[in-house]
Amino acid sequence: MTQSSPLREITSPVIDEHKIKWFEFLFWRPPIDANVAQVCMKQSGAYVEYGPERRRTTGELLFSGVRTVYNVDLRVHVVKIEASPPSRGDKMSFRATMDIVWQVAEPSTVVKSGIRDVRRILTPSLLHELRSVTRDHLIEDSEQAEIEANEILNKQDLGSKFGLSLTVYVRLAMDELSIEQAMTTRKVDFFRQIIVAGDFNQFALHLATKPEEVKTVVEMLIKEKDDSRRAVFDFATELLKSDAIDRWLIEDQVRVILQWARNSTNKVLTGEDETRQLTFEAKPDQP
Repeated sequence: MTQSSPLREITSPVIDEHKIKWFEFLFWRPPIDANVAQVCMKQSGAYVEYGPERRRTTGELLFSGVRTVYNVDLRVHVVKIEASPPSRGDKMSFRATMDIVWQVAEPSTVVKSGIRDVRRILTPSLLHELRSVTRDHLIEDSEQAEIEANEILNKQDLGSKFGLSLTVYVRLAMDELSIEQAMTTRKVDFFRQIIVAGDFNQFALHLATKPEEVKTVVEMLIKEKDDSRRAVFDFATELLKSDAIDRWLIEDQVRVILQWARNSTNKVLTGEDETRQLTFEAKPDQP
């Protein structure tokens, strides 16, 4: 059994155009089609629109000065646009799919607009509106962002200036990498707030209860700007000196991470070395 090929998307509202020669209407007339409108451009530059329900007489066409006939498709079509609009903070992006259901509403406007590719002409304005919505949402809030995006895009009537009627169906999703990055970013922000507040006990409590988060977060903090690195170095130094480590029974492995964080940050700040990959087998240096 042979597999059928996918249907080709129709993107042009204009089927074809026909240049009329002198007296051609004596032996040629535009065909009548229930799904096609004819837009006739006269020698004067004016446009005359004929719907499927109206028949044109030979005399009307011959003596009206028509020079070009455009056949405009009146059927309903669907095109797909895929994009990666940013989430709040512009650090991560949604995976967006927009199904655009379009139909010609004003054939003369379509012809005057010169549209030959609906997807190309609509993409800039659709993406502009979509980004304005997604930038208000965290990456994990894809469901709410999708609801708002559908409401906004279908209120804007973005196709009217081109003579088109549109209905937009937006689907937003996030991949596993985006979810993991979002979770890590939140953890980093949480630890950054603790460092800024200088709350040794809260930091030590978190290390004791969730030690698996420490390495990833500390590595990301060290890679930040110099002022953030300095804060990490100062905090790690004071934390190692405090009694919070012993009070919360911090594991030796976590102590290694803290010592490594202090030493690595100091080397980066002083330009002595780059941050090196942490190995848990290494023994902590003496402060």
